[in-house]
Amino acid sequence: PSAKQPTGSGAQHWDDTFLQYTYKVVPCDKTWRHDYATCPLSHPGESAERRHPDVYLPFMCGSTQHSTDLKEKCPAGTACKYAHGHFELWLHPGRFRTKLCSLRSKCRRSVCFFAHSEAELRVTPYSKLDTAAAVAAQQLSQMAGGCTVPSSTSLTCGSISACNNAASSVRSSSSSDG
Repeated sequence: PSAKQPTGSGAQHWDDTFLQYTYKVVPCDKTWRHDYATCPLSHPGESAERRHPDVYLPFMCGSTQHSTDLKEKCPAGTACKYAHGHFELWLHPGRFRTKLCSLRSKCRRSVCFFAHSEAELRVTPYSKLDTAAAVAAQQLSQMAGGCTVPSSTSLTCGSISACNNAASSVRSSSSSDG
């Protein structure tokens, strides 16, 4: 069976597995000029180009969180263990379709990262975790030298003790919220 499934409207729709593991990950082998925006494969320099989800966690990298030039801003580059950009973040199997689309059944996006009904919602080990608390826990388990805690708070730490203190404060504030 093909990953592409044309609909009556002429729009292209891909199955969930294709979107999570292949869309903008596998390099395009077309040698002729074509529209990168409608091609599901990756093209060098394309903003939607992404790494395979097995090489990073579904949390935004603190170094690239507010950047428009994602590949240039992270000191770890493609070796970074965190998502660089919205395509990597929301097409990761840990995040894909774990939140409802604000447009629900009225959504006309060619690629939407979100569920359009309760039935489409996915539950993953990451879907119920607060991002900051989950990243802090991950950092504690992999602590070595200076680090950047990639979270919505973009904490930057210069030492293990600073990271531990930052992670503790994130966990404390997360546990007191709920």
